[in-house]
Amino acid sequence: MSHFLNHRRVTGAICLVLALAGGCWSELEAEGDYDPPRVIEILPASPVLAIDGALEVRFSESLFAENVNSDSVVIVERALVNETFISDLDNPPLIDSRQDDVVPVQVSLTQGNTTISVSPLIQLTPSMNYALLISSDVRDEAGNPLVGADGLRAHFRYDFSTDTGAPTMVSNDVNQEGFTLVAPNRKRFQVQFDQPVVLSDLGAVAFETTTSNAKIPSIESLRMDATQTHLTLLLAPDAQGCDIFSFGSQYQLVLTTGIVNEAGLSMESERIDFETGTACERNGVMLLKEPEVLAEESNAELLISASRPVVASVYYGDDASNLACVGNTPCPVQGTNNVFADNAYQVVVQIENLLVWTNYSYRVVVEDDFGFVAQVSGTFLTEALPKIAINEVMANPSTSSESNGEYIEIYNHGVETYDLAGYEIRLDGGADEGGKTCVLAENASEWIMQPGDYWVLTPSSFDASNYSGIDANKVVSVTGAWCTLVNSRSQPVVLFDNRGRKLSSFGGWFVASEDGRSVERISAAAADLEDNFCFSRLDTGPSPTQENGVSSIGCDE
Repeated sequence: MSHFLNHRRVTGAICLVLALAGGCWSELEAEGDYDPPRVIEILPASPVLAIDGALEVRFSESLFAENVNSDSVVIVERALVNETFISDLDNPPLIDSRQDDVVPVQVSLTQGNTTISVSPLIQLTPSMNYALLISSDVRDEAGNPLVGADGLRAHFRYDFSTDTGAPTMVSNDVNQEGFTLVAPNRKRFQVQFDQPVVLSDLGAVAFETTTSNAKIPSIESLRMDATQTHLTLLLAPDAQGCDIFSFGSQYQLVLTTGIVNEAGLSMESERIDFETGTACERNGVMLLKEPEVLAEESNAELLISASRPVVASVYYGDDASNLACVGNTPCPVQGTNNVFADNAYQVVVQIENLLVWTNYSYRVVVEDDFGFVAQVSGTFLTEALPKIAINEVMANPSTSSESNGEYIEIYNHGVETYDLAGYEIRLDGGADEGGKTCVLAENASEWIMQPGDYWVLTPSSFDASNYSGIDANKVVSVTGAWCTLVNSRSQPVVLFDNRGRKLSSFGGWFVASEDGRSVERISAAAADLEDNFCFSRLDTGPSPTQENGVSSIGCDE
């Protein structure tokens, strides 16, 4: 119960007794205050808040202090706000499970109880969308609640986003997997940042040593990639010998406050310690196998495996004698993000703007951190992708339990028949990235999808009778465990063919949690963009194994 209402009920009981003697009047009559409190200012005024920032909300009059606390004033990620959340907020205190969703904050009243100050007790997530919510249980000192535009009691909401925060280093290749020492003739180092940065001066990056008389290498160039997040350091060779660093010495790569982001925020200085070996590296890099090529309609991906970290450059063309990237830029296409897996350093290089059903020749040239080079050539063919789209996602059925009513619908909008053996649905990036992977069929000819088919993929417990007009012959249970859908947050859903090529996706741009409404694709042939999806229409409802209502009529306003 509201502290204020409890206070007023006690006061009212006393007044009832005194009224018999004609000696009591209500607090409202005494003050004559019938105006609800209004928000007149929010500070800071910018809707972008620093990740360590705080908020102030100024009201038109003093508030009743006992109702202003961390149960009635909350900060929460915007994607978690729904009708259930608001209902809980408007009837404080928050339930225990809801406490896990909100940002821990310190809430206080200042300036004569006219200003609510909200200070997060932890650093907010960078580049996140948040909502500041004030419960409708908050009232002024006369008991008037917050109201909405219609004059009725309502909560207050202020949407804001956080800035990127100061830049930080997320990775570096100074101390590499499989190597305990840095070879003295190593000339290249790489650093990855969490956001775009610039180097404010030439001394923003430097090498230092704690070993007496050890030489400091000269930095020949500092190169940022197109995203301004990946820094490559190239060191000048030593004319007197192979060693750029002194043998058997202790060094630090120093990243200073001279590294700043687009907002001018400096990173905290960071030192990366390493030790050099006692001999120069003399063995050249080796390519451990032919590149693995995954070619689609207009792009290709090359997975390159080398014996040590490399910068991989790919030249390509539709004429083997002219590998000038068919006029595309940049040329060559480069990959620098080395990942140690399967006993190799693997680099992925993406090629875009290709023509479908075209044979391409390529040459891969890799250079390691010591200047050694290896290369290999090959060919690949771009192919048309199967025309199968993720057409509808039902994560929160209203007519049954989720296990009996959840489904993912796919639609063959092409003119060819496809065997779906080995096709996969991946949620949240799939099992390899901590999500879930569902295999549609394991055996050839088990699932044959004809042109125009709508197939509803379900768990084995699915009950087709929950949906009128459904074609039970087009309802199929996935092989193995079902990819249980989530309706409390956004969730990407992606379809891959048996060669690992991405065919279609719902990006999880909005939470598919509206009770009994599916998320439907508007046009199967259109791109996998947010504006090509909306909730199923209220008048037509979900449409498993049928054309989507939003495709024929349009989305609800």
